[in-house]
Amino acid sequence: MFRKKIRDPVFLFNGSLLGIFILMNSLANHFSERAKKFPKFVLGIGILTLTVWMIAYFIFPALLKFIEAQAQKDEESAGNPSRYYRSWLCIGGSILTGYLFGFLFAVPVAFMSYALILGERRSSFL
Repeated sequence: MFRKKIRDPVFLFNGSLLGIFILMNSLANHFSERAKKFPKFVLGIGILTLTVWMIAYFIFPALLKFIEAQAQKDEESAGNPSRYYRSWLCIGGSILTGYLFGFLFAVPVAFMSYALILGERRSSFL
């Protein structure tokens, strides 16, 4: 079971990405004090996130099965042409709202349009 999980391509990709982040973090130690703060901060968040994901991969397999099922559900509806056009309509509507009324009105319109794109109106404000 342990060997099967380690050979999973997603786990291998995230493990190699974690290794690259750790290498880049060590390379950032040679920067000047002011120049290394931001890269170390961003890489630290990436290292922490990947580490938590890899631990969760071994401890909570049911959670990851749920995430994979959700991804598969999204992939099934991704080829729907009406969803494509609705997405562009929502993006255009958000940009137009932002242009005409400003940022404070554009943000709620954008958030509400995401629910329209996903097709889950029950859990949104629409």
